[in-house]
Amino acid sequence: MRSSEPGEWIQCGRSFSAQEIRQIGETVAWLPGLARKELAATLCEHLHWHTAAGTPKIQACQTLLERLAATGLLGLPVLRRQPNHSGPHAAVALSARTAADQPWAGPLCRFKPVSLEVVRGAADVALWNEYIERFHPLGYRGAFG
Repeated sequence: MRSSEPGEWIQCGRSFSAQEIRQIGETVAWLPGLARKELAATLCEHLHWHTAAGTPKIQACQTLLERLAATGLLGLPVLRRQPNHSGPHAAVALSARTAADQPWAGPLCRFKPVSLEVVRGAADVALWNEYIERFHPLGYRGAFG
């Protein structure tokens, strides 16, 4: 098969005829402003391409679109940058308040009594953030939820 001619394509067990490939190309050209994921969702709807549970096969469709684009059968929109949901690393100044002479290690029962309390107030929140920054493997990245 030459790259300029659509033929039969198979993706995730589904066979696509040359006519369906042409229709996919027409849809992509008709909707140039859509993000690739939205484009794949639209194509799944048009092609009635769903999982057994009834959800669109968006990832499989995106893979098909990339394969078709790689052969020159269609042009895809430019990839959009995904937002970084983890956010920037929040700056927390470390102080002597959270410095430990030696790390604590051992079973929890060795450190009795242990209790939990809700952090309230700006000073307590700042102290909590400092402890997380100093001792959590990922550090403090800001509040979430």
